[in-house]
Amino acid sequence: MRIRADNLQLAGFFQVFGRSSLDGAAPATGQFQQAVFTRVIHGPRAYRRLPATTHLSLVNPNQESVEVLLRLGQGPLAPLARSRTITVKPEGFLFQSVADLFEIEGTYEGSVVVEVVEGPGLVGFQLIEIDGGETLIGWNPAHQSTAVRLYSAQAASGTDLFTNLKLFNTASESRQLALEFRRDDGELVGEAVELAVGSGEEIQEDIRILCGLPRTGASNTSSADPVTG
Repeated sequence: MRIRADNLQLAGFFQVFGRSSLDGAAPATGQFQQAVFTRVIHGPRAYRRLPATTHLSLVNPNQESVEVLLRLGQGPLAPLARSRTITVKPEGFLFQSVADLFEIEGTYEGSVVVEVVEGPGLVGFQLIEIDGGETLIGWNPAHQSTAVRLYSAQAASGTDLFTNLKLFNTASESRQLALEFRRDDGELVGEAVELAVGSGEEIQEDIRILCGLPRTGASNTSSADPVTG
């Protein structure tokens, strides 16, 4: 779907419906040359002992073909499959599960790095189906950012709530991070957590295990260089 407007005062949101749930994201406002689908989950018991399948959507809004390189792994030193080079036709798209795209079965978690080899760029979206579509999780790919401070507006930990944090270092050098978790009254929960993330490395952990979070609060991530989450 493409939306055109006669002015810049336009905002939107799209949703994908499953059997008993829905999720979505904001529409893309620009194209990327490189991006990361940060969460790939696949297997019969991959997501908290439930079956999960991850689908990728890559759209070429241009009037010329785009050649793109795809890499599935858990960082640059831990590939899960051979890389793929595909061509997305002008104003065409690709929508395929990660398992079919990389011809890999089994149970695994990781990420997909997308790099445009030739062409003006792409837009994308990823969708995770949990338990045959009973739960849907969808979001846009993460792009490289020059921001040195990231925020998550909500983080929760409790009997029926959990927050899973994932960070992906898109830089060519290792990065030192400081994580802070705060309650609704602004008070710091525990102490700031120091993390080192190698080049291309990804870190994923439940915040309850990472530093303990007894109640809902906001998280604050700071780093000297770009990190994608």
